[in-house]
Amino acid sequence: MGVILLPFGFLFQLISSTRLWLYKTKFFKSSALKKPVISVGNLTVGGTGKTPFVDFLISQLEEKGLKVGLLTRGYGRSSDQLLSVDLHSKSEDVGDEPLWLKTRHPAAQVVVSGNRLNGAEKLRNVDVILLDDGMQHLKIKRDLEITLIDATAKDSDYWPLPAGKAREGFSALSRSDVVILTKTNLATEERVEEMADKIFNKGVMEVLESQIQIEKCVNIKTGESVSLVGKKCFLVSGIAQPQGFEKLVKQGGAAVIFHQVRPDHSTVSESKIGEFIKEAISKKAELLLITEKDAVKWKEVLPSYLSLPVCVLETKITFNSEIPQFYDLASYNFN
Repeated sequence: MGVILLPFGFLFQLISSTRLWLYKTKFFKSSALKKPVISVGNLTVGGTGKTPFVDFLISQLEEKGLKVGLLTRGYGRSSDQLLSVDLHSKSEDVGDEPLWLKTRHPAAQVVVSGNRLNGAEKLRNVDVILLDDGMQHLKIKRDLEITLIDATAKDSDYWPLPAGKAREGFSALSRSDVVILTKTNLATEERVEEMADKIFNKGVMEVLESQIQIEKCVNIKTGESVSLVGKKCFLVSGIAQPQGFEKLVKQGGAAVIFHQVRPDHSTVSESKIGEFIKEAISKKAELLLITEKDAVKWKEVLPSYLSLPVCVLETKITFNSEIPQFYDLASYNFN
């Protein structure tokens, strides 16, 4: 199907290139915000590990005492309103990823809006602004451009939309200040080297390699940590790259007996959770395991009684080596 759609992909690529040229020639204007802007983005649609990296980045900035504002579109939400996210927000209104980030960082200001320039007006007394999924959002000028590349992505994923998942080709990396190759622990060594070479060939001088690793597995009801080693797990995921979730669980020592793959950002109901649990029990699973992003929605409709433990796999971003000073973003003077 992807090959058949390639002519449309080339048309998409032409439109994207024309749009970029119009911004370069200043026919379209980019607006500067009053505070420094860090853009975190990617070449493809979803699944690069962008949200875990944004979580890492907010932590790094907050550790330096900086007040962070996050501008994001809020993919998968039912509302198109400009909203400030708080701890009582509903995922259907603001999106699962913005709500998860807000719960992780209550002091950060998180605003969801299709027009992030308008969203910036809602931010108050912040020191630095993060532009989530900002690489192609050229209406806002940025002081630092970070691009994430998924080491596990297939070559066909980099075909232009709709044939593949690419919004831009590798040549767009020339606009980036920092390129991070993600999920390297879930890819073969040969694939990591191949992807790194592709990036270097586009003029990028240095590439950071990162991994997504298990921090802990937590019972969603009790909050208790659960060992995965030797456990028979029934997986349910609604994320862009579910195969990475499954690989990570297996690396954690669990046996995956079934993986129910759902569309990215898909909703869930109490009755649906009951169906998943019933199926997991029928397959003799010892626990049902979901992702952190899915857990945001599951917690809102979780049944009062669970006949099987439902657990959340909590993860973290790590790097192959200590982050060089140039990439220690919190060391920049944002005042």
